[in-house]
Amino acid sequence: AAPGVLAARVTSRLEFAFAVAQSSRLRLRDYLARTLSGRDEAKEVRAYELAEALGARYRRVNLAFLDDLRAYLRRRSLILGASGAASALALAISVVVVVLFVGVGRLTVAEAGGAVLAARLLAQQVGAVIGSTQVVVESTLFLDDLEAFAGRVGRETLAASALRAAPSFEVLEAREVSYTYPETDRLVLKDVSVRLASGDMVALVGENGSGKTTLAKILAGLLPPSAGSVEWNGVAMDTMDPTAIRRHVAVVFQDYVRYWLPARDNIAFGDPRKDAHQDLVEAAARRAGAHHMIAALPEGYDTVLSKAFAAGHDLSVGQWQRVALARAFFRDAPLVILDEPAAALDARAEHALFEALRDLGEGRTVLFVSHRFATVRDADRILVLHDGQVVEEGRHEDLMQRGGRYAELYRLQASAYAPDDERVVDAGGDTGSPQSPSAATSARAAEGPS
Repeated sequence: AAPGVLAARVTSRLEFAFAVAQSSRLRLRDYLARTLSGRDEAKEVRAYELAEALGARYRRVNLAFLDDLRAYLRRRSLILGASGAASALALAISVVVVVLFVGVGRLTVAEAGGAVLAARLLAQQVGAVIGSTQVVVESTLFLDDLEAFAGRVGRETLAASALRAAPSFEVLEAREVSYTYPETDRLVLKDVSVRLASGDMVALVGENGSGKTTLAKILAGLLPPSAGSVEWNGVAMDTMDPTAIRRHVAVVFQDYVRYWLPARDNIAFGDPRKDAHQDLVEAAARRAGAHHMIAALPEGYDTVLSKAFAAGHDLSVGQWQRVALARAFFRDAPLVILDEPAAALDARAEHALFEALRDLGEGRTVLFVSHRFATVRDADRILVLHDGQVVEEGRHEDLMQRGGRYAELYRLQASAYAPDDERVVDAGGDTGSPQSPSAATSARAAEGPS
């Protein structure tokens, strides 16, 4: 048994080491395969003629993996072969000893036959036990790795009895919140304090990488802050049941999920606890401006939204965004968080969306992240983030009068809508902003094509 036990330990560690060493390479290989064959990627792969370059890279990665696999299997085979040879030698020695015992008269021939048969049977059973032990040892190595990975989260798990149910939403307050993503030293948020009360419509604006989405996730209870605290009605959120908190929050992020299921389910998944009644689904779709688009599909709300199925139907990016918004409206939560809700919408749909947000906001709190400054003008309060900090806060008119970062970014965007001769004085007394995007567009249309 000794050679088999030793070989099992060594080969188990070899298997684990090989799996760890190849994990990144296999992940890259799978990604390249999806990129080469994926429907969403196909248009760009063809447009830029990337098939040959990506295929060559896939082959290089795969050949490198196969080379390492051959080397690993050779080493494993040598160890198992040596172990088998040592076990066979031990068995042969046992048989020789039995024969010698027969020769000197210490065993009869019948006893020797029984002894040899017993040795062979014992060797088979030992081999089976060693094989099972090897499976257990390999599994233990992977489970230890999984446990270490889970422990890296570093959060203290509260007992279920210590968690509090979330009461109805009244106020959400972040106090000096900071956040650092795992395995990095860069602070994404630095001592940010935000207060959202019932009925507020608050906008988060700022340049890319300023921490807007991260702050939205923390306020939604999806990320724990690295420092500081978030309080729900004055109670620390880390002492409350996260599931109960999320039931009071409807979230739409930029990377929303496109379910390969009927349109009805794509909307009703906003709150799976509710009955997906047609009237409720339609009401949410109307608020998001998606009803007429869905009703025009071959099977209406029962149309599967994916070309992966024979009768399925795909949507444009803007249409998908309306479906994702309808999902949030279906949840009917007191706190609504929208990350770039109008990024893929046309001007008319964007205007209708923010009208719907105003209606939705009665008695609710709406926090929306946007890069379009024209859409945040009517917000009750605008928070300007820069390098992970809130550098300005106030209404549009107040921020324009201050002439700070918000006014600078607003004018930069406004200059893209209208030439200098179409500029008018802003409501806050500043020049450099157009009357409205629609006004600039009308004036430009009157001039004729350029």
